[in-house]
Amino acid sequence: MNPLETAFWPAVFLPEAGAVVFYCFLVNASFVSNLALVIAGTDGCAGHAAIHKAFLLRKGKGLIALMLFLPTSLGLAAIQALFRYRVIRVYRFSGGISASMAFEGLFIASLFSFLIVLDTIVCCFFYKSCESTSTESQFDGVFYDIELVQETKCTEELP
Repeated sequence: MNPLETAFWPAVFLPEAGAVVFYCFLVNASFVSNLALVIAGTDGCAGHAAIHKAFLLRKGKGLIALMLFLPTSLGLAAIQALFRYRVIRVYRFSGGISASMAFEGLFIASLFSFLIVLDTIVCCFFYKSCESTSTESQFDGVFYDIELVQETKCTEELP
């Protein structure tokens, strides 16, 4: 095997592995922050308490976080691309702002805000569904994670 080919493989796969790790971090951070905003609005706690409670609710629900974050991020990326294509590109070619361009920009901005509100509503439904099955309790303003352990019965007898 050619030494140049063996040196080529780490250079190809290392950036992709870094992108996957970064995307996993981005998904978790975005999901926890959106959930903390919902918790702060519904429970009345704020700051680090809301973030901590959101992190505890997210624990073990990585796939759900990905499934809730992926459509939102794809929608936001599509709306940003639409804005760049319909407003920014036309502005650069024409050199000025027209009334139709301004109204189209306002419409695209309203689509963007509608998607943010929809994402908040979905996060609120997720929080309400997790609230009933939560395994956490609050003592003196501090949240503790309580793990439930099932008892295992031994079916075999020792000699």
